[in-house]
Formats: sequence, structure tokens, C-alpha cells
Amino acid sequence: MILNDLRGKAVLIDGGVDDFGRAIGLSFAREGAAVWLVHREGAIEREAIEQQFAAAGAAAPRLLRLDPAAPSSMATLVDTLRAAHDARPLPELPHETDAA
Repeated sequence: MILNDLRGKAVLIDGGVDDFGRAIGLSFAREGAAVWLVHREGAIEREAIEQQFAAAGAAAPRLLRLDPAAPSSMATLVDTLRAAHDARPLPELPHETDAA
């Protein structure tokens, strides 16, 4: 049963393949959101994650391997999300190094 209709919304979870992040992603997926689980390094249990979402009646999450602390990774992530969800361009935000 969908309580909060999140269809058409995307959710990005850093650390999403860990138990806690995966549980959060699963909660959003049950409500209809497109879930993106970000992980940094190492092997992941892709099949187990997909089976867990399927068992809950949720769409499989998209799994992304990148380092959110790296500016180039974040640019790639934003472009990927925009393309996947036909989103309008995001406004430029100041970087921490731009602050005086």
C-alpha cells in the first residue's frame, strides 16, 4: 500500500548499499520513488539487493559506484540523474572554496 505517492520522484542515497542505506532506499521504493543507491568501493551484492527490492514489490534500484567527495564524480552524477529523469538544469551553487 502506497501511503505517500512518490512516483515520478527520484531519491539518491549515499552509502545506499549498506544495511541502513538499503533499508531507507527500500522504504522510498515502496512508495514509488526511483531509487539510486551510491557506493564508493568494493564488491556489492547486486543480485541480493535486487531480490530484496523485488520481494518487497518495489522496482530495482539503480546502483552507482562513485566518490561523492570528488567534484568530477558529482558532475557525472548530476548529469546522469538529469538525463534519467528529464529534469531541468540545476542552478549553479557556490563551492565551499568560493566562500570568502
